[in-house]
Amino acid sequence: MITYTGYVSELNHLVKYKGAEYLAQHPGRWFKPENDEQLAYSLGLMEYVRGELPPCLKKYESFKLPELKVPSGVEAMINNTPLKLEFFMLRAIPIFLKYNVLVTEVGNAV
Repeated sequence: MITYTGYVSELNHLVKYKGAEYLAQHPGRWFKPENDEQLAYSLGLMEYVRGELPPCLKKYESFKLPELKVPSGVEAMINNTPLKLEFFMLRAIPIFLKYNVLVTEVGNAV
C-alpha cells in the first residue's frame, strides 16, 4: 500500500511530466486510490485540472473526508514554527477544500 504522501507525489509527477491534460483525458489510467484520503486528493486534483469531474467520477462529487487532511510537512511546520493552520488555509486551493484536503500547490513533486 502506498502512503498518502507517496500517492500525492506520484500524481504530482504525472501533472509535472505528462501535463494536466493527461490526467483530464485518461482518468482510468491513474485513478486508483487505496483509501479515502487518496480518493479525496484524486477528486480534488481531477476537478482542479479539468474544471469538473468527468462522468465516470460523478458518483463521488458529494464525497468529503470527515476531518481536514493536513499534509505531514504542513503539520510539522505548524508544530515546530510560529506558523499556524490559518496561514496555510488562506493559501489553500479551494477545490481541494471541497473534499476536506489541504493543498496549497499542485505539480511540485513532493
